[in-house]
Amino acid sequence: MADPFSIAAGSIGLLDVCWRFGRYLKHLQAGAAEIDNEIASLSREVKELEGVSKAIQASYTGSQASLYSEEENLGAKQISNLWREIASNIADSRQIVEELEILVKLIVGKESTTDSSTFTAKINRYRKQLRRESKEDGFFKLQSRLKTYYSALQLRLSLIIAYWGIFWINASSDQLAEQTFKEIAKIGKVDESMRAAKHWLSNRRDQWLLIIDNADDVRLDLHKYLPEGERGHVLITTRVPSNKRFGTVGSRALHFEGLKDDDANCLLLKTATTPTPWDSSIHKLATSITKALGYLPLALIHAGKAVMNKLCKLDEYLNYYKVERQRVREAQGIRDDDNIYMNVYSSFEINFRGLQNKGTTAADNAVQLLQLFSFFHNENIRVDFLAKAATNPAVERDEQNKEKAREAGRTSNQAKMSWSAVFKEYMSELGAFLYKERTPPVLSLFLRGSVAFDRYGVNEALYQLSQLSLITYNEINDSYSMHPVVHIWARERPDFHIIEQAVWCRAALTTLAQCILLPPLASSEADERLRRDLLPHIDHAREQQREIDQRIKKNRQRCKTAWLHGRKNVSRLEIGQMARFSRVYAQGGKWDEALQLQHSVKDFCLDWLGPNHDSTMRVKLALSGTYWQLGRGDEAAELQEQVLRTCEASRGDKDKMTLIAMDTLGESRFLQGRYTDSLKLHDSAYKGNTIILGPGHQDTLKAAKNLGRGYAGLYQLEQARKFLKRAVSGMIRNVNLGPTYLDTLIAMEELALSYLEEDRGTAESTPIELEQAYKLMTEVFSKREKKLGKEHPFTLYATLNLARVKAAKGDLEDAEADIRASLLIAESILDSQHLGILCGKLHLGRILLKREHFKEAEDVLLEVANCHRTRSGEHPDRCKALEVLANCYMLQGRRGEAVKKCEEAIDGLKILKGHDHPYMERLQSQYEELTRSSPASTPDHSPSRERDEPLLVKKAATFA
Repeated sequence: MADPFSIAAGSIGLLDVCWRFGRYLKHLQAGAAEIDNEIASLSREVKELEGVSKAIQASYTGSQASLYSEEENLGAKQISNLWREIASNIADSRQIVEELEILVKLIVGKESTTDSSTFTAKINRYRKQLRRESKEDGFFKLQSRLKTYYSALQLRLSLIIAYWGIFWINASSDQLAEQTFKEIAKIGKVDESMRAAKHWLSNRRDQWLLIIDNADDVRLDLHKYLPEGERGHVLITTRVPSNKRFGTVGSRALHFEGLKDDDANCLLLKTATTPTPWDSSIHKLATSITKALGYLPLALIHAGKAVMNKLCKLDEYLNYYKVERQRVREAQGIRDDDNIYMNVYSSFEINFRGLQNKGTTAADNAVQLLQLFSFFHNENIRVDFLAKAATNPAVERDEQNKEKAREAGRTSNQAKMSWSAVFKEYMSELGAFLYKERTPPVLSLFLRGSVAFDRYGVNEALYQLSQLSLITYNEINDSYSMHPVVHIWARERPDFHIIEQAVWCRAALTTLAQCILLPPLASSEADERLRRDLLPHIDHAREQQREIDQRIKKNRQRCKTAWLHGRKNVSRLEIGQMARFSRVYAQGGKWDEALQLQHSVKDFCLDWLGPNHDSTMRVKLALSGTYWQLGRGDEAAELQEQVLRTCEASRGDKDKMTLIAMDTLGESRFLQGRYTDSLKLHDSAYKGNTIILGPGHQDTLKAAKNLGRGYAGLYQLEQARKFLKRAVSGMIRNVNLGPTYLDTLIAMEELALSYLEEDRGTAESTPIELEQAYKLMTEVFSKREKKLGKEHPFTLYATLNLARVKAAKGDLEDAEADIRASLLIAESILDSQHLGILCGKLHLGRILLKREHFKEAEDVLLEVANCHRTRSGEHPDRCKALEVLANCYMLQGRRGEAVKKCEEAIDGLKILKGHDHPYMERLQSQYEELTRSSPASTPDHSPSRERDEPLLVKKAATFA
């Protein structure tokens, strides 16, 4: 937000000047007959400016409190920027009014104006006229500038008054548009997708403005960028005439040219810091430059910066410009002089040439940074990306040395290996050595071989670029951005040939990859935030790499020696990048991209490192996690079992990697409903980690969380709570985790469900236990909503579990509404047969049954049961749905159908190896009661009784 004092003081100062000058003009009109119309016009304009100043003062007083105190005002950033611009306009307007006041007093002079009928008065009017003619040029220029600032103030003030929030979309490409929609989604705390952002805007009650900027590509489908509903306005800037069809007001479109002569001259001269006053020769020179640049503001700013930084003088600029313009034309093969970016690109080239010719270290670094940033996303470019890229290699080397020391300590396990296994391991190590990447990574000079990050050198380079307006600093989030046109020009400069582009694109990818540490490193919340911020930059750099590869491929196909270029081999460095990028994609929910990269990494590791290598096992486990997110649970469990068997055979059951594989497989067995197997695996993992890593290590705490859930799955609730409480308290204290870390919140959620599930045994949940569950789930939901957004799968799952607690407390109507709302969102972002969606529908069916909505409950429960059969044959949630469905039929007097569904549930539980599960005993008991011949002996299955509570584990699947 702009400095409150500067706006308040500026508006008061402008009011004072306007009031004083207005009174003078009003008094003057009586004795200035020849210039009466001009004075009257000027008087009206000053009066209008005075009115706007009062409105600014009133609006700012009201908005200041709301922007600083109301956290829900999500348009604060955009409004804050408008206030900054208003503060600047106020200062300029005041200066113009003061200059006009001085000029008018010079024109009027000191002669008396009270008697207009005398000869003296006539002489005075002639004198005024002569003085006016001598000052005419300056007078009308100041008056024109005053009108411009008045219009600007009026427009910005109207935006602040009219709109709750103003949002901007970069529509220069589909990719950039989707990314800027994700930024809006972050503001709204919803799932980071274009669909979620549009949905959020459509459902806002406040008026908003969406600016879809630079929609100049005829291939763009603008329909998909338009939110539904009538709650806001959309403004599209485009050079495509056919896009006029999207207009709905007046003539549908407004056509804008460059700035007016005076405004263009003023912008150029102010940017160049040309000393005032500007005489006619300066104005003439400025006019020739602004005309050559087509009156385009961006080109004028860069021309002014070139003069300001003494790359050339104002009277020399046109000569430099003509040379660069011709070079750009020849390089890009442009024949049409009306190319929309020709003037802008040529003005950029002058600044870039001046930077190259400086010959200083800071200038050289600035050139490299510009080339590097051109392959990043143009927004949110952070200095700590470079810092991480410089320092992370040393962190990884330290971890590798520690791993080697641990490897050396496994001599006892090594002795157990067969000769063939030992030989395979040594051959794998030999292959890794022979295939090792020996060329240095492509990086900027100040990132190569750095022992410590040279922040001063980077800041010097950033200052050089900022001075030339090639990048812009954003103090709100401490990052830099590039104008979209500058961003494109920097990648497609005339001297930036395809091979150089390929080199710098690779440098960008290497820099981004070095920001990311592979597991087990970088598991803190700060690391998660960094990976989220890296995602758009990785997307953009990889997209540019694909385009460059296609262009190189086409160029080679034109060559007669194309057959010499064989198939490109994937290097070890590229595999490392894939592994790192897959971690970012998996965290960002882009599972298909993560899957593709992880498959490539897995195949490479198997071929060159062998199945026993840590990297091979870690990527297999990461791949199994992606399988689960894509609903391929059986494949995930099979892959995890392969890793566990390999680890046990080559490393023994007390190795760290073995324990990780054991714990991971245990989670899959739990989700498959194999609770006994799951508990055994988690118990072994927890005990092993406690011995090797200690009770406070994050792997041990995660194993404790999983072990607690395993006990809950077998209805051993006291043991479950014991380990879950241990996990929660330990994770909160752990410096790498903390109270809002993903696993911490999962442990809290499991603890809440253990209180809710008291009826798994014989006892009923007490009010105190339900209150504990409600408190925990409310906290989990609140933290996930704040951290991940309202529409993230984990937040939706928290909504479901909070609704289950509400239902247990008797608030069935509110619980039903919450589940329906979360399912509506989940079905728009996940597969309709995703485990999480089926889990949500199961609990919706339970609530509908309690509310005696039998027909809808039956339909929902049948859908759940049938979908599970289609997916994987049997699943705990299918058994649960059948058991609740049997209750539904029994309450409607449909005993035969109830018996059939109960039989199906028992058969399904047997397939899941649940013969000894406590739930089997309960199902058998229910079946016996249903099959008794005497209707009078049928137990009361009223929905208000705990009897109808489904008995199987409630946490059988997650939304994510």
